[in-house]
Amino acid sequence: MRLLSLVYLASDELGKIPYTSIKDTLQVKGEEVELWIVKAINAKLIDCKMDKMNQVVIVRQVASVETLRCSERKFGSDGVVSRRKMPPIMVFSFWLLCITTCLPWRITALADSEKSVLLRFKETVSDPGSILASWVNESDDYCSWFGVSCDSTSRVMALNISGSGSDKGSSKISQNRFTCADIGKFPLYGFGIRRVCAGKLGTLVGNLPSVIVGLTELRILSLPFNSFSGEIPVGIWGMEKLEVLDLEGNLMTGSLPVQFTGLRNLRVMNLGFNRFSGEIPSSLQNLSKLEILNLGGNKLNGTVPGFVGRLRVVHLLLNWLEGSLPKDIGDNCGKLEHLDLSGNFLSGRIPESLGNCRGLKSLLLYTNTLEETIPSEFGNLGKLEVLDVSKNTLSGPLPSELGNCSSLSVLVLSNLYNVYEDISSVRGESDQPPDADLTSMTEDFNFYQGGIPEEITRLPKLKILWVPRATLEGRFPGDWGSCQSLEMVNLGQNFFKGEIPVGLSKCKNLRLLDLSSNMLTGELPKDMSVPCMSVFDVGGNSLSGLIPEFLSNTTTSCPPVVYFDGFTIESYNTDPSSVYLSFFTEKAQVGSSLTAVGGDGGSAVFHNFADNNFTGTLKSVPLAQERLGKSISYIFSGGGNQLFGQFPGNLFDSCDKLKSVYVNVSFNKLSGRIPEGLSNMCNSLKFLDASLNQMFGTIPSSLGDLSSLVALNLSWNQLQGHIPASLGKKMNALTFLSFANNNLTGQIPESFGQLHSLQVLDLSSNYLSGGIPHDFVNLKNLTVLLLNNNNLSGQIPSSFSTFAVFNVSSNNLSGPVPPTNGLTKCSSVVGNMYLQPCRVFSLTTPSSDPRGPIADSSTQDYASSPIENAPSQNSGREGFNSLEIASIASASAIVSVLIALVILFFYTRKWHPKSKVMATTKREVTMFMDMGVAITFDNVVRATGNFNASNLIGNGGFGATYKAEISHEVIVAIKRLSIGRFQGVQQFHAEIKTLGRLRHPNLVTLIGYHASETEMFLVYNYLPGGNLEKFIQERSTRAVDWRNLHKIALDIARALAYLHDQCVPRVLHRDVKPSNILLDNDHNAYLSDFGLARLLGTSETHATTGVAGTFGYVAPEYAMTCRVSDKADVYSYGVVLLELLSDKKALDPSFVSYGNGFNIVQWGCMLLKQGRAKEFFTAGLWDAGPHDDLVEVLHLAVICTVDSLSTRPTMKQVVRRLKQLQPPSC
Repeated sequence: MRLLSLVYLASDELGKIPYTSIKDTLQVKGEEVELWIVKAINAKLIDCKMDKMNQVVIVRQVASVETLRCSERKFGSDGVVSRRKMPPIMVFSFWLLCITTCLPWRITALADSEKSVLLRFKETVSDPGSILASWVNESDDYCSWFGVSCDSTSRVMALNISGSGSDKGSSKISQNRFTCADIGKFPLYGFGIRRVCAGKLGTLVGNLPSVIVGLTELRILSLPFNSFSGEIPVGIWGMEKLEVLDLEGNLMTGSLPVQFTGLRNLRVMNLGFNRFSGEIPSSLQNLSKLEILNLGGNKLNGTVPGFVGRLRVVHLLLNWLEGSLPKDIGDNCGKLEHLDLSGNFLSGRIPESLGNCRGLKSLLLYTNTLEETIPSEFGNLGKLEVLDVSKNTLSGPLPSELGNCSSLSVLVLSNLYNVYEDISSVRGESDQPPDADLTSMTEDFNFYQGGIPEEITRLPKLKILWVPRATLEGRFPGDWGSCQSLEMVNLGQNFFKGEIPVGLSKCKNLRLLDLSSNMLTGELPKDMSVPCMSVFDVGGNSLSGLIPEFLSNTTTSCPPVVYFDGFTIESYNTDPSSVYLSFFTEKAQVGSSLTAVGGDGGSAVFHNFADNNFTGTLKSVPLAQERLGKSISYIFSGGGNQLFGQFPGNLFDSCDKLKSVYVNVSFNKLSGRIPEGLSNMCNSLKFLDASLNQMFGTIPSSLGDLSSLVALNLSWNQLQGHIPASLGKKMNALTFLSFANNNLTGQIPESFGQLHSLQVLDLSSNYLSGGIPHDFVNLKNLTVLLLNNNNLSGQIPSSFSTFAVFNVSSNNLSGPVPPTNGLTKCSSVVGNMYLQPCRVFSLTTPSSDPRGPIADSSTQDYASSPIENAPSQNSGREGFNSLEIASIASASAIVSVLIALVILFFYTRKWHPKSKVMATTKREVTMFMDMGVAITFDNVVRATGNFNASNLIGNGGFGATYKAEISHEVIVAIKRLSIGRFQGVQQFHAEIKTLGRLRHPNLVTLIGYHASETEMFLVYNYLPGGNLEKFIQERSTRAVDWRNLHKIALDIARALAYLHDQCVPRVLHRDVKPSNILLDNDHNAYLSDFGLARLLGTSETHATTGVAGTFGYVAPEYAMTCRVSDKADVYSYGVVLLELLSDKKALDPSFVSYGNGFNIVQWGCMLLKQGRAKEFFTAGLWDAGPHDDLVEVLHLAVICTVDSLSTRPTMKQVVRRLKQLQPPSC
């Protein structure tokens, strides 16, 4: 008989035989096993190996039972051997005998066993990339196989096989997963755990083989970025010696076990970015040696367990975790260094106990729905380097205690950028949680109170301070300490007042400074290191004085240009702040924004001074010597100021030292002639927008030598003479050209037919004559051609039917209208008295509204006089079809990039799980602010007299409005909404919560709301001055005050600019009209009904259009396609402004004599064109106000209502222009 697995039993000092564990089964072949051996097995005295203390020796093979009898012992009743002590010499001799005779066989047997396990592993998986090519049976040295590591006794200690994470799309689900090389896809993930991508090109595919359990000495099981699927084999959870379990980036499914039978030595559990579901088991806390836990990128639900605070590194990002964070998460967190809970649905307060985690280096809580304030206890985190709480719903003041975080280098309190470019792709369609609104990932609802404590701005190691659009207010911080580490500051789109402090001039390492769209005043400090900054943006403030030259004050060398060239793995583990520097560098990389206008995506410098009150002449560009070079593009944006003098002044002094130059100086007071030698001054000029200035004279022929020019806009000046033919000969890159609204004469050059890159050509509103060049048919990229309001003659070329947007109205054209297949509306040819009747039919789908859509009188005869038979607004101007709109949108996209030049920092935030702002009872009123008195359902009903008509103060498309006197001191307005108008209760609560957060001095304040199945109303502050419609009707009874009219116009412009540019998500009003503008007793204006069109839907609005809005105020493209944009609000505002200036309504009865559909927009254009602007203004206004300013405001209103979306200004630009035209106070 032969036996397998017998143990030499060595006694301890007490004479008892120790036991560790039985790993193999004692197999007996042939003869019966003697009783004492059976007792030894049952008493667990037999082991399969020799442990490290040499207490148990494994004997793998013994010749016979007789050999065993020399070791026979007597067992006591307790199952533990009690025996006589063997003399030491006998113990040693027997031990030596066992080692010398038995161990060689043992090693050979183990080798065969572990090699067999590895080969079975290879047989079980699919290996299309031949990663395991070295694993062959003919090779005995399995320890040298790829990915295998052994100890000195040839036991497999580690299996480390990293795949490339790509199986070339062999499965749909794998296309959405994380691979080692996807750093940019998950830019802020992996602090403390990122690894170098050293895997072979290929992946292992299939279920994870359970045979791995046979590697009993395995310490490390690392198989990341492969395509293993299915559940983790049960046996792996019981492996006692396993220290590292790393299956990151696979396709594993199932849930984590409720109880763990092994893994007592596990230090690292990395199961990130798989498909695991279920809750995080509390039994994980029993793994006492666990330090690193990565379960990010799965589908885990439930809550965050409190024990994670005891670990060192925790990543739970991008799961379905919800509920509040446990209050005790920081009770025992002395070891915690990195905690990432981003991208979940966590709600409630941030636990104060996290302030106990004094070793914490990075805390990432972005993209959740966390509420209330940032805990002041965070001031205890002396080692904290990165804090990111953006994209939540935080509020309250910023704690000054953050100034105690002496190691803090990155502070992100709000963020408009998308961390994940495509969240649907990141998660995969099958991974979307129920009711998740992934589109709202681009939103940030952190709206704080007050300003930034100077304790924060003085932090010595602060590199990044990022808090855009977070409703911060008050005085701009004045104390920035030494700020030697400061590299990026973004405080744009807030409400800071005061001057930019001189202290910022000390921050010589600043590479990015965004203070745009605040309320800053005063002059720019001359010592600021602007020439060294890659991004300097102070646009949209009220800064004044000269734009400093800066250069003479630059004495130190500049930091490198902000340019993104990738993330480095090392920074994730050693310097988290550099990861955020790379992230924001990539997002703010101006060069990548220039590709649409001829840029190559390389290094670029962006300086924005636009939309302020800067004066003076154009100085040389503020660039340090280190910034000048043929690898650098430069963008100078100075539009919307009061700059004067001749263009270009000294602006192009350094132009020849730069790769490309982009200039926007529109909407200023620049005058004089365009110099003949402009091409010699700046041959690298790629974009020039000098529109809306006062330049005169002829267009120099040398402009045609600017061969690199991509866009040229000289519209709305006083240019005259002929268009040089040279413009069409060398400008091969030109995509946008506009000379509109000048005094140009002569013919359109035939050479324009050589501008093969041209997409938009606007020569409208000049005095051009002659025919339309036939060579235009060769311009295959041209989609927008505007030649209206000229003196052109001849026929329209038949090939022009291919243009998506084409307008030749108000000329002297003759002959037939070319067939257009519905691409051109009859409004595009109106006003040509010799043109044959237009027979173009619209492709617009008729409205199903019984009240009728806006009609399209497309068969009307336009050969007659344009005044006698003018087109209706409803047919011509508004007759855009979807293809036209797409083309306009395309052109607008180009021009928007050009005019705005590079608008930075506009991206964002989070999903919505089920709304938390739901009324718990049907009679509850949810309040957004404290009125000092309780506003309940009952006292609203009582105060309105059960919504009695005697308290009615307004009636509109969304419902009736009632005055409600809640108490003697509290009067509110109640807008009772039509039942059934909202899209769904949950959506209503989510949307109304957003509106309730909006606060602006010129918005009617939404105080609260009630919503139930039987009743819905909104609570607003009450304004006693009535609405603007009533004000206009009654102004004949009082003296005209230009200051009041200007103030009303500016107030509403400010409100709309806030809704468009500072609200997240942006709010489009869609029904701007006088009755939605309320006044107080001091004629301060307030915009009402904002957001209701989206909140309540547009299918049942009061308007007779099929869209939200009212006849006469609806933008033409919106009316015909229902595609809304901010420019539709701009159009409506322009109509309101026209009404405010005149004594006419939008569709005034007096316009009947001009033809069907003639409106206030056409009337204003006509009077301006004929030089009769004085006749437009209401009685007494021309005498009361400055004539030049009145005409400028009329021009502004007309520009707001032009057909071209790209020509309409933004509301922010309207605000700046009105501020420039502000009348002096008494």
